[in-house]
Amino acid sequence: MIVKKFQYTSVKKIYLIKKLRQILLLEDINDPNNLGRIARISFGFNVDLIIIIKDKPIEITSAIERSSTGLISLIPVMHVKSIKDLFPILRCLKINVWGSSIKGFDNIRHINIKKPLIIVFGNEHLGITYKTLKCCDKIISIPTKHSINVADAIAIFLYEIFRYQKNIEL
Repeated sequence: MIVKKFQYTSVKKIYLIKKLRQILLLEDINDPNNLGRIARISFGFNVDLIIIIKDKPIEITSAIERSSTGLISLIPVMHVKSIKDLFPILRCLKINVWGSSIKGFDNIRHINIKKPLIIVFGNEHLGITYKTLKCCDKIISIPTKHSINVADAIAIFLYEIFRYQKNIEL
């Protein structure tokens, strides 16, 4: 069941969003429950924008609405077909781009976090594509024995950013 037509934020409006400090970029996420959980987690950690890279826009269904507890409608969500469409804009805005990968060079617990920041997360099974990894300033990992669910990885990343920011303020 589809809920009322979901309004994606247009790429042109990225310049109008006044406070772009923390952005999630999701590449080819397929599981609707993951998308709902990601929206809920994002709202809890003050994500300013979620960008979805996928050939076709994801239909925001009642299942996604439920798993996000309705919070997906409170965060701007943008759809782009290709990373190439987006990166020139991000570079103009001087936003750091970090990729999340099990093969990352830097451990999330040992980095200096500078905002504004985009964190890129890949498909549930394949991760971030090579084309997208090449666009990242840093490749960050979570020290685990094996890969974890993308929504869980996002929660860990956002918590670590929150914890880092709180330590700086003390």
